[in-house]
Amino acid sequence: MFVVEREELLRFFFRSFLLGALYACAYLIAGFVRKVFGRMRSVKLRAVLLFVFDFALCLTAAFFDALLVFAANRGQLRIFALIMQIGGFALLYLPLRRYVYAAQEKLISGIYDVIFAPIVRRCERIRNKRMRKKEKRAEKRFDRNADRLLIKKMKNASDEIFGDVFGKR
Repeated sequence: MFVVEREELLRFFFRSFLLGALYACAYLIAGFVRKVFGRMRSVKLRAVLLFVFDFALCLTAAFFDALLVFAANRGQLRIFALIMQIGGFALLYLPLRRYVYAAQEKLISGIYDVIFAPIVRRCERIRNKRMRKKEKRAEKRFDRNADRLLIKKMKNASDEIFGDVFGKR
């Protein structure tokens, strides 16, 4: 093991802390994406998308860890780098998560109210209008069939009552 100056160790210490804070920010953003994907109706598609997203997040974190260890510390793995990453993550994530999640809920509901709710309402109106048209057509068909059946029954009843007036039977 080679000797490293104190300033360089402090810089590495600080970089590890900032990397942990960056992980906390990425995790908070991942929570937002999870909430957006959590509203999807298709369970299988949601599971696949969340798996891909989590996998990409883990690969990115591993890449930045390797970059920190090999580029900033000349390839030497130091345990305090991991401890500082955890510390940076905890110091940023734990106090902010309540506020960030509340803001995410407001943002998601706001986006839904502004963008998706009018579209959903319009689609429901169109669907309801189509259903009413279908019901009217079915009602007209029923009325026509009922009228035909009534005329046929009346004709049969008149034939039975009045008999063969015109010599037809």
